[in-house]
Amino acid sequence: ALDYYYDLLALKEPPMRILYLLTRQFKLLLEVQSLVKKGYVDRERSEKDRRVVYISLSDKGRKAYEHHAKFHREMIHATINGLSTEEANVLVKALENLVGFFRDWNH
Repeated sequence: ALDYYYDLLALKEPPMRILYLLTRQFKLLLEVQSLVKKGYVDRERSEKDRRVVYISLSDKGRKAYEHHAKFHREMIHATINGLSTEEANVLVKALENLVGFFRDWNH
């Protein structure tokens, strides 16, 4: 079941229109700027090419990520803990269906 959860997180994007892509990139830029202001992300310009900007998690961002990852591990454990084999198989099938839905969605 855990594998299907990670599949959901790693779904590839379907082909998209250029306007949608530009809008999405702009929204991503705004989100990164917000994370920088909140102290979760550090931004650094390249020494070779000043147009290039590198971003990375700050110490605060790394701590938030680790906290969130721990929460997800606990959530998954609580979800599958105590399931019978039959119940686990039903959950796996439901997750397979969900992954299939998102892979086919918007095509």
